[in-house]
Amino acid sequence: MNEPQLDRHRSMDELGKFAVNLEMKGISLDDAAAEELLTVVMNEVTERCIEGGADFIGHVKGCLLTMDDRLMRANLVSRKVGVETENLLQGKGFEGGRLMLHVIVHGIWDPDVRRISLQAIKSIMEGRGIDYRIILDYCEAVV
Repeated sequence: MNEPQLDRHRSMDELGKFAVNLEMKGISLDDAAAEELLTVVMNEVTERCIEGGADFIGHVKGCLLTMDDRLMRANLVSRKVGVETENLLQGKGFEGGRLMLHVIVHGIWDPDVRRISLQAIKSIMEGRGIDYRIILDYCEAVV
């Protein structure tokens, strides 16, 4: 999109969007700890977006995917309700794999959502000693 197209698009929906897919290695979490990690990531990203100028949540989705394709998925649409999770890890925990996050908020644009989200993720992962690498990161850009 060129700059005028991007401005028109933003003026219609006023939503900032960002998605990231990252790989975590050397991590061993039981089901409850995996749920806590996913919840913390989603809440922290959301709170930082609000502090950065977003005025409400569109939808924040998260997913932990194990190396053997078990998963835990989560949704956040209201800070009052909080993160709602569906645990399909089958009691086997999370021994590394991927974390996928999709953030849609109102009031700030994609580059800000991206910057804020990546900073929050880095802070959480470093604070917990989790080794990770970003596989894909999606952000609308002017080209």
